[in-house]
Amino acid sequence: MTIFEFFNNIDIEKNTSPKLISLSGGGGKTSFLYNYAKTFNNSFQKLLITSTTKMYYPNNYESIFDKIIISSNINELISPENAKIVFAMKSEDKEKNKLIGFDKSLLETLFMKNIYDTIVSESDGARGKSIKAYAYYEPNHPSNATDIVGIIGLSSYKKNINADNVHRVHNFTEITNTKVGEVLNIDVLVSLINSNIGLFKNSPENASKHLLINQCDTVDEFELEYIFNTLKDKIENVYSIIFCSFLESSDIIKYFIFPEQKMTL
Repeated sequence: MTIFEFFNNIDIEKNTSPKLISLSGGGGKTSFLYNYAKTFNNSFQKLLITSTTKMYYPNNYESIFDKIIISSNINELISPENAKIVFAMKSEDKEKNKLIGFDKSLLETLFMKNIYDTIVSESDGARGKSIKAYAYYEPNHPSNATDIVGIIGLSSYKKNINADNVHRVHNFTEITNTKVGEVLNIDVLVSLINSNIGLFKNSPENASKHLLINQCDTVDEFELEYIFNTLKDKIENVYSIIFCSFLESSDIIKYFIFPEQKMTL
């Protein structure tokens, strides 16, 4: 099952359309964006890929998009001619060789106009780290987001908690009640996910929260099952838990569960 298929099935089940999916965390946000766009196969719908933070230009993914827009003019986003899959950012930061995303208020307005059936937006940066804590101003979720996807990569699992493995490590230790140098184990993951200033910080009240565990290829199957079973028993207030690896084929989902329904794959 692809990421697009998973969220499309949820859309049918919840009868929520259009949808605004906002991503936060570390270890797979940008991969999620491009994988969703690559596997988006609804010829009757329109998709916008964007961000409320900074991103690199999608050099290796240009062919996925029908149109790439770098503009602060909302009118260009409202009427992209003959474009089904659109990538859009507000402006360029040439000094840092990055693109600057939109204010969340613009995405809120755009979503209410029903121009796109789906908007997928990245809401914070992680500087390439697979796990992180947020700064005071993060994450930048639109207030009318329908779905929040909190992402953690497993490449730092069972490694030491330090600045090499964790983005904003001192914030991280405060949230998880740990110390620099300790091992990043399953209890640390649970603390980060369940904290109200942890992975799902700033989530809109009415949004469905989805926990996505990426980089499953970095741990063995026995350990992966242990992590999955522990999280499904201990994680609170999430609509779904998804285990995947974006480095594998497009059908990247290994396991998923809807905790309230106890449905697993």
